[in-house]
Amino acid sequence: MVYFTASAIAATLVAKVLKNIIKQPRPLPSNEKKSKKSYGMPSSHSTAISFFTSYLTCVVLVTPTIPYKYLLLIVFHCFSLSVVWSRVRLQHHTRAQVVAGTLLGAFLAIVAFLMWIYLFSTYLPHLIQNIDVLKGILS
Repeated sequence: MVYFTASAIAATLVAKVLKNIIKQPRPLPSNEKKSKKSYGMPSSHSTAISFFTSYLTCVVLVTPTIPYKYLLLIVFHCFSLSVVWSRVRLQHHTRAQVVAGTLLGAFLAIVAFLMWIYLFSTYLPHLIQNIDVLKGILS
C-alpha cells in the first residue's frame, strides 16, 4: 500500500513538472468564472485517476482469487472515465490535455507495477533479510 501510494504521488508530481515544462494554457472558460492560473498539459487529475485505475487493473488481472474481477474492472474504468470526462466538460482541460494525462498515468502505473513485480518483490525480501543479519552481527 505504501509503494502504491508513493508511486501515485510520484506520477502526479511528474505531471506537474511536465506542466511547467510544456506550459500549455488551459482552455478559456465559456462562462464568467476565471481560468485557473496553472498550466493544463497534461491533466494532473487524469494522470492520477489513470494511474489508480491502471495499477489496480494490473493487480486484479494477476490475482486469481478476486471475485467478480471483471465487474470490479468495469467499475474502476467507469469511475476513471467520469473523472476524465468531467475535466473536459467543466472546461478545466482540453481533450488533448486529458488524453495526455491519461496516457501518462497508465504508462507510469504499468512501469510502477512491473518494478514492484520484477524488482522489489524479487530483491527487497533478500535485502531486508541481509539488513536483519547485519543488525544481528552489529548488535
